[in-house]
Amino acid sequence: MQSVVRSTLVGLLTIAGLTACGDKVTVPTPITVAGDSTIHAVLVAPASLTIAVGGKAVLAASVDAGPAAKNRTVTWSSSDATVATVGTDGTVTGVKAGTVSIIAASVQDPTVR
Repeated sequence: MQSVVRSTLVGLLTIAGLTACGDKVTVPTPITVAGDSTIHAVLVAPASLTIAVGGKAVLAASVDAGPAAKNRTVTWSSSDATVATVGTDGTVTGVKAGTVSIIAASVQDPTVR
């Protein structure tokens, strides 16, 4: 009687037992292998811009993350809302002359901005 055990790794670890004589084989419950969910960076485009008072511009953000990251959205904020505001969609509005940083932070990991 020969017994062969094969394993395959495709997101889940599956182990199946095969026998030649109809022997009873117990197959264990699959074990989930955790993927990389790390948020690596938040990229904003364009990297800089100049807008007039009352003018608007739209920024785009992309989240560089591991394949298992569940949330790739960002929140937007302005370092000085008296100079420029930013909406939830990345639309920046000039309020008065000055320099301001517009920040896109990962929702999954707010320390990455």
